[in-house]
Amino acid sequence: VATKFTEHKFESRPFSFSVRFIVLLNQKIVQAKQFSQCINLIGVDLMNTIVIKKQAFQGCHNLTTVKSRKLQEIEEEAFLGCLALKQIDLSSAVKVDCSFVSCCFVYLQMPSIKFIGKMFSNCSALRYIDAPKCEKIAENAFVDLQQQIHVYSEKLEDAKENYCCNNQKERFQEMFNGKFKERSEVLGQIEKQKTQMRKVN
Repeated sequence: VATKFTEHKFESRPFSFSVRFIVLLNQKIVQAKQFSQCINLIGVDLMNTIVIKKQAFQGCHNLTTVKSRKLQEIEEEAFLGCLALKQIDLSSAVKVDCSFVSCCFVYLQMPSIKFIGKMFSNCSALRYIDAPKCEKIAENAFVDLQQQIHVYSEKLEDAKENYCCNNQKERFQEMFNGKFKERSEVLGQIEKQKTQMRKVN
């Protein structure tokens, strides 16, 4: 089931939990908790959205893809518990606050981001971030991650225990050197997390 919304604001949720794909045509802001707990949702197309508010997609366990063209800001815990999220368009994003918790990204492009704050928590599949304009990475940018993250930036030279910086882009296969958990193992962990969260809910 795919649903298109043209209104800018919603008084209440105008959809059912059976919706699997949502297209927001004109909505500039996705409101706080607007699509939370839509457990069957697998894809979102944010055609004109600029801001995603706090916990907007919280608990969307099966959400895998978020397309956007103009997205600039993502607030805290916007994708909390989106365990299957593996692709999001951050090409226009300039501010992202602790938005990704237990997501399964492997590779992310953030061409406009200048600061990586406390952005990722328990994203066990994450390996590589392409952020050429990044000037600073917070010490708590990567929480509950055992693996080292490779960050490409033209302006960063420092490195910490949980990430390393490169001034030249790596070939895709190079990010999987060392202690890499096979994707099947990562997906197995995600399925366990999904089961645990369903029991809690």
